[in-house]
Amino acid sequence: TDVLKGELGFSGFLVSDWEAINQVHPDLYTAICLSINAGLDMNMVPYRWQEYMQLLEKAVNAGDVPMARIDDAVRRILQVKLQLGLFEQPFCDTPLEVVGCAEHRALAREAVRKSLVLLKNEGALPAAADLPALLVAGSHAHDVGRQCGGWTIEWMGGPGAITPGTTILEGLRALAGEQMEIVYEPEARFGEARAPLGLVVVGEEPYAEGMGDRLDLSLAPAQVETIRRARQHCDKLVVVLISGRPVIVSDWADEVDGLVTAWLPGSEGDGVADVLLGQAPFNGKLQYEWPRSMAQIPLGSHDDEPQFRPGQG
Repeated sequence: TDVLKGELGFSGFLVSDWEAINQVHPDLYTAICLSINAGLDMNMVPYRWQEYMQLLEKAVNAGDVPMARIDDAVRRILQVKLQLGLFEQPFCDTPLEVVGCAEHRALAREAVRKSLVLLKNEGALPAAADLPALLVAGSHAHDVGRQCGGWTIEWMGGPGAITPGTTILEGLRALAGEQMEIVYEPEARFGEARAPLGLVVVGEEPYAEGMGDRLDLSLAPAQVETIRRARQHCDKLVVVLISGRPVIVSDWADEVDGLVTAWLPGSEGDGVADVLLGQAPFNGKLQYEWPRSMAQIPLGSHDDEPQFRPGQG
C-alpha cells in the first residue's frame, strides 16, 4: 500500500494468486485480515469462498479490517470494470466457432515456424527433398499434450490428445506425401530398418509453477537411450527438443548431427515439420545462454563457455 498505491500512485486493484491467501497464515481469519489490510483488493478463493465471506464480514464488524479499506477495494475494482466497459457489455460476444478456427491455427503455425532455433547442424537440415525414407522416434513426436506444456485445458496440462491439434509426426507425414517413407517407432526400436535421416523428438513433461522445479535439467535416461538407439539406424540424426526452457544436452550433443529447439509449439506441430522439411527457413535466434551443465545456472553467473551463446541460430 505505501509503495505501490502511495509513492507510485497505482490506481488499479491488486489480486492474489490462486488460493495464495492460505500461504499468508495458517489461520484463515488472520490471513484475511493481514492480506486485505496490506492492500490486497481481490482474493482468488476457489474452495473456501463461503467461509471467506463470513470471516471477512466478521473481521469488518470486529474492526479488524476497516470499512474504509473495503470501500477502497470496491472502488478500485469497479473503476477498472468501468474502464473496460463491462457494465455496458458484460459478456463476450465472440462466437465459439472462432476458437481454434482455421485462420487462428494458420497464424499459430506461422508463429511456430518463426520460433524454431537451429542449435547445431552438420549437414543434416533441412531434410533433402528427395529423401527416400525418414525414421522418427521419441516420446514427443506424436503427442499434442506434450507439445502444449502446462496450463493446457487444465493446470498441469498432460500428455496425449488433450486438445485438438497436429502432432509433429502428423505434420511430417502430411508434408512428405507418398514419395518419402516415414517409419515411426517411439523408442527407436527399428529392427533392421535404416534411413539417411532420423529425427528424435524428446523433451520435458508438461508442468506448471513449482511442479517444474528441478535440480537437474537433463533429459530422462530413457530419452537419451532412444537417441542413442536411433543413432545406429541412420546416416544423419537430428534431435528436436520440446521444452519451455533449456535442457542439459552436453552428455550426448556430440553424438548427433543436428539439434533444434522447438520450445512448446502448442497445437501446431506442422509448423515444426515445415522447417525440418525445408518448407520454411530457420528464423529463431537464441536470446540467452544455453547452459552446458547445472553449474552454469543461474545464467550469466559464471565464466565458463556455455553450450550455446545468445544469437545462436
